[in-house]
Amino acid sequence: MVLFHSVKLPGETGDVDQLLYAGGAFYLVDAKLWKGFEGQRRVTYDVAMRDSESMVFVRDGQPFAGGDVKAPKQLHKWRRYLAGHRVLSVIVLMDPGAIVAPNASNPDVLVLNALQVQGWLRSLPVVGRSPLHDVWIRELAGLTFDPTRSPRPPQQHRSATARSQHRPGTHVPPPAPSHPSVAVPPLPRVATPPLPNSMRPDVASTSTVPAMRPRAEHRASRFGKRSLGAVLMSWLLWLLTLAIYLPTQSAPLIANLTMLASLSLAIAAIVLGAKGIRRARRTATSSTAARWGMGLGVAHAALGFAAPVTASLVMVLASQL
Repeated sequence: MVLFHSVKLPGETGDVDQLLYAGGAFYLVDAKLWKGFEGQRRVTYDVAMRDSESMVFVRDGQPFAGGDVKAPKQLHKWRRYLAGHRVLSVIVLMDPGAIVAPNASNPDVLVLNALQVQGWLRSLPVVGRSPLHDVWIRELAGLTFDPTRSPRPPQQHRSATARSQHRPGTHVPPPAPSHPSVAVPPLPRVATPPLPNSMRPDVASTSTVPAMRPRAEHRASRFGKRSLGAVLMSWLLWLLTLAIYLPTQSAPLIANLTMLASLSLAIAAIVLGAKGIRRARRTATSSTAARWGMGLGVAHAALGFAAPVTASLVMVLASQL
């Protein structure tokens, strides 16, 4: 099992409380601090409505603030990011007094209370499954919350008692006797509901992760290579256009087509290069290929198209004046 705390997708604002990899599948664990008692009575949570983006919880049949959960929408985004893996969602009601209705879970989202979590974890097979590849561990670890980025709390000053302990001859009063804590009886154990069939890890459906570079670095490099390929084809088509046009000093249909294709590829090279540079900055990887592709695309668009068109317009205007 591998557990990541407070994981957030690039460009997204909402995070996942825990991302668990176990039994060949990923589980998005979302903890809810909803109350479990109304006085001495335990309350029941059920899902009154769900769609492709949200699921609306009700408490004893009544809606409440914060009951609109975006678990389906978040699950869809993570399934696209973790392509090739099984990704499911788990909502945990942290108050052990909360009762989960039998129909609250569906094949994609499992709803549990705090007393059922341990039984659910034990039901996940962890033996005989391929471990999560180190490439994925490094990449997902980079998406977790970094406490060093948050502002540090101000350093508290030492109390007078603590300062007086270093002064010779200072009397320090003994600590006040602490009151014995009242023993709280443990809550009764609740049986774990059966997992839906789609949430039971299957040996045949367990995906193996190939040894590859991190996805972020791979995408940045891919955009750079595509940008270079597009600008190379653009230059070749432009030279072909000149080879067709110069001998006859005319512009047949094929020359116009190759010229338009060359311009389209130059624009594509600029766009791909810009995307590659942006992704390389986001992932702190090399952007050399993307910069070359974008630079050559801009040069080709300027020298091969912008400059001749501008010169032709200037000549036409000069002849009319």
